[in-house]
Amino acid sequence: MSSLQTTAGLLDVSVAKRVAKAIVASRHLDVYGVGGSALTALEIEARLYRIGINVHTWAEVHNGLTSAAILGKDCVAIAVSNTGRTIETIQMLTQAKEAGAYTVAMTGNPDSPLAKVADDVLIAAAPNGYLQPADLTARHCQLFVVDLLYLLVAQSDFDRTTRLLAASGMAVAARRRPALGGTGTRQVTRRTAA
Repeated sequence: MSSLQTTAGLLDVSVAKRVAKAIVASRHLDVYGVGGSALTALEIEARLYRIGINVHTWAEVHNGLTSAAILGKDCVAIAVSNTGRTIETIQMLTQAKEAGAYTVAMTGNPDSPLAKVADDVLIAAAPNGYLQPADLTARHCQLFVVDLLYLLVAQSDFDRTTRLLAASGMAVAARRRPALGGTGTRQVTRRTAA
């Protein structure tokens, strides 16, 4: 709770809106993160891809650098690192910036080397935790920021968002088992010993 409240207090909503607007207008979005931050990067991709954003996640530095090198001024690159000191993540974001992309750091350290590379910084504040180096508070704070970005991007064209979400939901609907107790489903009864 403390970490999420800290993140909410430190997060600059005007920056988040600027990042979301750039994502909506972009030709392509690259997201970089290694280790635990790669999981957050994948969450960004999973959410935004379903609503029509051309996004790829890179956790391996060679592939990430290759992708970053071919970005342009009409692209966005987001790098995720709790500490802001992960060398591979810094390298990928630096390459994206040199290629002309609008760069964003999502980090708990606004004074970090990663933040210094970025055009904008989204703070995902995780206080010095008790389970370092894999403190869960960092991931929850990052996901809080990811969800905010997702909502801002989704709201930019709500009709398109709802249409795409409906289409992706229908595409997988046949692969889901019906809910228990729903129409057309078999009720499961519990047998009792005689």
